Amino acid sequence: MSQRAHRPRGLMVIAAFKLLKGLALLAVAIGAHSLMHRDISAIAEHWVDFFRVDPSNHYIHALLERFTNLDVNKLRNLSIGTYFYSALLLTDFYSDRHRLIHPVGNL
Repeated sequence: MSQRAHRPRGLMVIAAFKLLKGLALLAVAIGAHSLMHRDISAIAEHWVDFFRVDPSNHYIHALLERFTNLDVNKLRNLSIGTYFYSALLLTDFYSDRHRLIHPVGNL
């Protein structure tokens, strides 16, 4: 019988999820940073019009109101926090990947 390297699928799934989540948060952080000195409420209204959503809808109206309350400091803090959390997830992915490639042994 051939001895095949056993790689736990659970750890592979967790590592892939961390990679996807880290990259998605990195995209959100870059997007938040790019919106720093722009009119966010106008951009949000553009997307509401683009997707043909009723702006008088309760949830859309609440979302648009939240966007009007964002200022540069809040966006900067959101961007920095999201960058750090993305870096944490990507580092955790790397450690899981390293653990998959170079297993220490049975613990």
